[in-house]
Amino acid sequence: MAKALFSGVGAVDMRGKLNGSVFSKNRSGSYVRVKVTPTNPQTAEQLTARSTLTTLSQEWRTLTAAQIAAWNAAAPSFIRTNVFGNGVAPTGKNLYTALNTNLKNSGAATISDPPAPAEVEQPIAGALVMEFDGDKTVAYTGTTAASRVLVWACAPQSAGRRSVKSLMRLIATFAGNTASPLDIASAYNARFGTGADGQYVAVELQGVNLTTGQASLRTKVDGLFTAA
Repeated sequence: MAKALFSGVGAVDMRGKLNGSVFSKNRSGSYVRVKVTPTNPQTAEQLTARSTLTTLSQEWRTLTAAQIAAWNAAAPSFIRTNVFGNGVAPTGKNLYTALNTNLKNSGAATISDPPAPAEVEQPIAGALVMEFDGDKTVAYTGTTAASRVLVWACAPQSAGRRSVKSLMRLIATFAGNTASPLDIASAYNARFGTGADGQYVAVELQGVNLTTGQASLRTKVDGLFTAA
């Protein structure tokens, strides 16, 4: 569904899908392209994500009326920013699903009662080492045992490509007090293969508060595959 931002009698910005078109924006400005329906390979990761959503939807229906009312009341305290940069409050169900998805991704227990908003430690990505025939590590700072660090990465790309936002996938999680650098070789190789000399790769780190399920923004580091 497309989202539009109006001013006066016309739309000044538009994002999302409408009929056969997709509206978006990059550093060059707003643009529209033809909508393309991707294939549905039903990978293990896709099936896991869908299973998580189904499970949380089922668990939401088991909450008491008081718990649901509490989630609805808490939602305005968790304002998020939409594609236009405006603050939007989620619904109680959306908040429940978002926080518990983060907790499940972190390997933590889900919560039935809404938490109070809390500080979210943000891991800062540092030096990236991606050797196609050796080490794959990413340095970081900024978190403690109260958080989990989620590692997102893209598959190896041609050296000239830099727009990989839609290609980032969750590949690993680490305790927030894991010694730096994080060793992501086994997780990356299992998901995407080893890569080849000169290919481009990006890695993003995200923190999750293990008490509330709130997630930080992701910090990105990128580079090219090299030999050991």
